[in-house]
Amino acid sequence: MANQLKTACFAAITATCFSINIQAAIINFTVTGNVDDSFTSTNDFGLNLGDTITASGTFDDSGLTGTGAEFVSFGSGSFNSMSLDVGNSSFVETDDNNYLTGFPRLFFQDGVFDGINFNTDFSIESYFQSSGTTKTFQGEDDNFGWFGGSWDVSSYSASPVPVPAAVWLFGSGLLGLIGVARRKH
Repeated sequence: MANQLKTACFAAITATCFSINIQAAIINFTVTGNVDDSFTSTNDFGLNLGDTITASGTFDDSGLTGTGAEFVSFGSGSFNSMSLDVGNSSFVETDDNNYLTGFPRLFFQDGVFDGINFNTDFSIESYFQSSGTTKTFQGEDDNFGWFGGSWDVSSYSASPVPVPAAVWLFGSGLLGLIGVARRKH
């Protein structure tokens, strides 16, 4: 009976420690692009032709299969994070107008980055919007009027966030203690 209890405890602890989905990972990402369209250069963002727009952050890739059209949401409850640097302005995912309904998003086609959606307002007549695969941005503001253009994404990079060594050390130490305890009996 005691051995059965120890075996059951060992199985429960092992299952708890290693119940992480090995395929799912937290991913660091960076999307970089340059303003490549002619537009009104006087704007709230201080953008000029050739300037860089960068989006970066982390997301959980467990929902991605690498097949067909897919997206990662950075909306409320997703626990994903995004920051966007546009000229002299910086935004985070909660600045998106539709944050509570699942936006902004990164789009993928067959596992390849395919676009970004981010939309934020400064006031009634001042906004930044980048949508889907067109990667356009546009805005209008009280001081400068309408401006718009597109940004050519020159790079998308993604890498898994490493699992902290402490997690692996704790797991291997726990297994070692269990092994020592089993040898004593």
